[in-house]
Amino acid sequence: IDEEYRLTNRIATLEGEFGRLDYNPWKIKYSINNLDCELPKLTTDLYYTDEIGNITTSHAFRGNNSVHFTIEPRFPLMGGWKTYWKQGYNLPKEEYIAQEGSSDSYTFKINLSHPYNDIVAENFSLSIVLPEGATDIDLKLPFEVDSVERDTVYKYLDLRGRTSITLKRRNVMEKYHDKFVTVTYKLSAIDIYLKPLILSFY
Repeated sequence: IDEEYRLTNRIATLEGEFGRLDYNPWKIKYSINNLDCELPKLTTDLYYTDEIGNITTSHAFRGNNSVHFTIEPRFPLMGGWKTYWKQGYNLPKEEYIAQEGSSDSYTFKINLSHPYNDIVAENFSLSIVLPEGATDIDLKLPFEVDSVERDTVYKYLDLRGRTSITLKRRNVMEKYHDKFVTVTYKLSAIDIYLKPLILSFY
């Protein structure tokens, strides 16, 4: 999972100059000092970075049902200010991709939302990249979206490219749109073992 955020604090803009000496995070209640979210319990290899590089002002701990993740931007986000960051993590495919018996049919489920409760995503997009060779792709949505786009992308050692499905919707909030998107597809055993065979050949 790779996520990209471009966040703007839409309250009244700051008048005058900002000074660290005058700034008191305990008195100023309308700046964004940190953001909290809950990630899936089986999250591993968590990262948080921006244009400069890795940001170490973050905290994560594993609870009973989720991973609690807190991030702090490099500067407090005052009215009218913007920031940008990326975060990502790995999830075990066995928990999200189900195979129907011994057939070549697979079902993939993922949430159509972002994990931050207090953020309104004015322009939200979710891209799902399927394995190379996936066919008979069927998409089930929990509610209507503004657009569904399909494209072909290429990753390492791809010969034919992978199908990418991009969903776009305006004004997405975690508390209202945290529903599952379901993608079913077929993938033959030849496509699964093709890349290991290519690597072995080289």
